[in-house]
Amino acid sequence: MEYFKIIGVVVIIIAALAIFYFALKAAASGVREFINEVVPLKREITKTEGFVITLIIFLLIANN
Repeated sequence: MEYFKIIGVVVIIIAALAIFYFALKAAASGVREFINEVVPLKREITKTEGFVITLIIFLLIANN
């Protein structure tokens, strides 16, 4: 019976991390599009750069 509780907790943690990852990925896409439209840069922001920028924004918000 204890094993089922442990397996349930692990499944819930993995599901929460997956939801957070996909939400962060969607937000990064939006941030990347916003920066490419608004900020006059000589090149476009890549997906990785958008992801890192979004992660930094989330960490700054979570730090407060």
